[in-house]
Amino acid sequence: AAAAAGDAAYAAGARTLRDGARFAAAPFSSVHAYLGLLRAACAAVSPLGPRAVVVCAAAVSDFHVATPPEHKIQSTGGAGLTLELDAVPKMLGLLKPWGARCVVSFKLETDAALVDAKAAAALEHYGVDGVVANLLDSYATRATVHAPAAFPSPLRLEDARGVDGALADAIVRIHGAAGAPPPPDPLAVRLVDEGHVDVCID
Repeated sequence: AAAAAGDAAYAAGARTLRDGARFAAAPFSSVHAYLGLLRAACAAVSPLGPRAVVVCAAAVSDFHVATPPEHKIQSTGGAGLTLELDAVPKMLGLLKPWGARCVVSFKLETDAALVDAKAAAALEHYGVDGVVANLLDSYATRATVHAPAAFPSPLRLEDARGVDGALADAIVRIHGAAGAPPPPDPLAVRLVDEGHVDVCID
């Protein structure tokens, strides 16, 4: 129920941004098109310098079919089917070279024993300014923010009504700690696992 409420709140927020001409969706149909749009989004906010924050809210996929078959896969009479998937390239480390000055990413897991360690590893490996760690079964109501420059110890957030507002406040603090005071009209680029890139001006 909490996840459904979070989804509804996000959809309502997206409609508000779109209706106010502060939202643009860039559809894509392949991993390669998505990665191209990700680079284009970073280039688009680059002229804003430290006023821009790029928020990568979810990976589109960890794996993909590198070469889709030309025709429908035929049934095998009950023998089953084996698929070979390629890993999607990890691009977080390229966002700053592409023009993003402040980057916040998300780490979504299903195993509570892994999520915080993987978030901390992402900070070190990709050089992002903050990582929001959450679990699939409670992503809308609980999150932990890892951002050493803004929060000396991980910031734990929990709210049965949803943590979106608290996360927005945390991202503003991460932005400031990255050496970029929040401007009157910051531009945030949010990538979500819904088949498009969301560009939100707020």
